[in-house]
Amino acid sequence: MGFILRKEKTENKKSYKEKFKDFIKIKLNFNNPLIEHFNVKSIFNSTRVKRLLPIDKNEDKKLIIYKCDQPIRNAVCNYSKVLNKISEQDIIHLLNSTCDCSTSRFLYAKSGHVITGDLSIIVYTKG
Repeated sequence: MGFILRKEKTENKKSYKEKFKDFIKIKLNFNNPLIEHFNVKSIFNSTRVKRLLPIDKNEDKKLIIYKCDQPIRNAVCNYSKVLNKISEQDIIHLLNSTCDCSTSRFLYAKSGHVITGDLSIIVYTKG
């Protein structure tokens, strides 16, 4: 019979807000994946940029926060909105309509309809 001794952590874990409360928070819009190729932290640590920021010169605690645009899924995967607005007449019309799924490159042959997880099917124009 063996024993494994380990020291239990007794220190309280700080919450996110407590841990970063003394940091200068810099919020950036993440609307293009190219931003990942920039070393944003080094840009904000450069002396030229520091002079432009309204912070104490000795302050080194900066937290870069990326804010994302609203994801496309909110516009595409809106099942509850569609189901709440659709009428019985709309359903009857859909069931009696013909579809052009057979001409789509996303056709799922077993069903004869488009079933895909490929988001390139969606034409998205930011507007």
